[in-house]
Amino acid sequence: MVKTVLVSIDQSKRELIGAYILEHFLSSIGMRTILCSAVHIEHYCARYNPDAVVLRNAFYDSSNIADHCSVFVVPRESANSM
Repeated sequence: MVKTVLVSIDQSKRELIGAYILEHFLSSIGMRTILCSAVHIEHYCARYNPDAVVLRNAFYDSSNIADHCSVFVVPRESANSM
C-alpha cells in the first residue's frame, strides 16, 4: 500500500523549490506526495486522508490533523531547514 504525504506550502516563491525537492525524494522512495497550500491544508486532509503531513512551522494548530495522521514540522524557508 502506497503511503500518502501532504506537503504544505505557505509562500510559494520561497518554499516551492525546497518542497519540490522533498516531493521528489519522497516519490523516489515510493510515497505518493501532494503539494498543497497551507491555507487549505485541512480540506486536503479531508479529501486525500494522508498518512503524514509536513507543515512549515510549529505555530500552526495541527490538533485536528494529528487525530488522523502523523504530523511532521520542517522549519524552513525552502524545505531544507535553512
